[in-house]
Amino acid sequence: MTSVLEKVAPLLEKPIEPLEPPEAATQKRGYRLTTGREVAQILDLYAQGLPANKVAERLGKPHKTVLDVLNRNGVKIRKAPPITPSQAAEIARLYGTGLSIAKVADNIGVSKSAVEKSLKRSGVMRRSRSEAALLNASED
Repeated sequence: MTSVLEKVAPLLEKPIEPLEPPEAATQKRGYRLTTGREVAQILDLYAQGLPANKVAERLGKPHKTVLDVLNRNGVKIRKAPPITPSQAAEIARLYGTGLSIAKVADNIGVSKSAVEKSLKRSGVMRRSRSEAALLNASED
């Protein structure tokens, strides 16, 4: 009777080969590798004061890619400025008119998560998915 170790030993001697090169895997997910020119653009736009999410939007890159480039190049990531009381009031007002969180964020110039946090802090009840679907259907 052969032991499990005897059966596995030949497998351990063979080098493990990747199923596909990392570049091909990255391209399959729809991402393109960041070129040197794009890295320079990311660093330049961020240095000019543009927030990372707006840099990503402008260059058509995922937000995480921009943050990775900044981190790899030793750039300290800035925190977004806090929502001001006037912005919080405007967020609540716009959301109350039926705008989606994404549209409120675009109007104010902040992230969706900042809008969500502001609504929560202001005590504004979020719409249910069915209410949001009804509002979206009426916009069409």
